[in-house]
Amino acid sequence: MASISIKNGEGKWLKFTITDGGVAVNVTTYTFRLGIKKNINDTTYKISKANTDFNLTQAASGIVKVNITTTENTAALLPPGDYVGELEMTATATTDVSKSETFDILVEKAVLA
Repeated sequence: MASISIKNGEGKWLKFTITDGGVAVNVTTYTFRLGIKKNINDTTYKISKANTDFNLTQAASGIVKVNITTTENTAALLPPGDYVGELEMTATATTDVSKSETFDILVEKAVLA
């Protein structure tokens, strides 16, 4: 499981490279979702992103990006601490096939905030 760090008040692009056997996968026909929760069993998301929120300009090379904005990453909305995120991708070429990756997120209090 990968780990991502972010400080309160900063925006951050999360970049994902989709590979199969070390080779980039063309994901231009895939749809994506991202969810971030405080605890994996929570019923509500701290941050939720739909396919339209993703930058897919490099999808043919297996690269997708999504932005966590400064307004989503305030101490009030996303207090410092540990969170869990999940990227879900659905291949829609012939049948819907979902795959996902779970990762840890550490939100740190900013010194210069």
